[in-house]
Amino acid sequence: MGLQRILLALLLSCAAMDIFICPQPVQGFAIGQSKYGRIEKFPYQVMLIGKQLWRKRILCGGTLLDQRWILTAGHCTMGVTHFDIYLGALTIEDGAETGRLVLRSNKFIVHEGFDPDTAANDIALVKLPIDVTYTTRIQPATLPYLRRNDALTGAKVVATGWGANNEMSNYNPMQYTELRVISNQECANEFDVVTNGVLCAKGLRDETVCSGDSGGPLVLKNTQIVIGITS
Repeated sequence: MGLQRILLALLLSCAAMDIFICPQPVQGFAIGQSKYGRIEKFPYQVMLIGKQLWRKRILCGGTLLDQRWILTAGHCTMGVTHFDIYLGALTIEDGAETGRLVLRSNKFIVHEGFDPDTAANDIALVKLPIDVTYTTRIQPATLPYLRRNDALTGAKVVATGWGANNEMSNYNPMQYTELRVISNQECANEFDVVTNGVLCAKGLRDETVCSGDSGGPLVLKNTQIVIGITS
């Protein structure tokens, strides 16, 4: 899939961003009421460790779109010189994990309309240095062509990530949780910045995503169709 096709698909699908807030963490994990997942169940999930100019490292998630491109949040690229990219990995700590692939990239494209103050157009693409080989642990997600936010209201979705409410040295295994897409009108009752390019989802209890889950995918339940990016 070429870059122009990827960008066009993103614009047509309204796969812009998801807005979440961070309540008090449950057991210290970023995704409240979460479950630990197998990477084979979420083979499109990518971990990005970004090296920033003014900080040591940042943790973000990403979604594999094809053999060369990863979808993530625009704010994950701010000040970043390069990314260490983990594909097919359940946790960063297990260097001997079979089937994982670690690559480095300094090539990424941020949406030209990205506004860090409002989080508008919080979208970026990271280019891998080589074409990756698909395995049971490394598979691309599917883009939702011509989907509209209002058509998704009420849909069950799944968020995944490694984010945590503690220091980056304490990596957790990948977690996932089920959420429900809500209307932008309902979302606007809780958040100030809700535009047509925003998709909101919430949990039945206190499920949410927090720091470190940014850039990660939101997919329709029981599919690999990515409809949003954690912003």
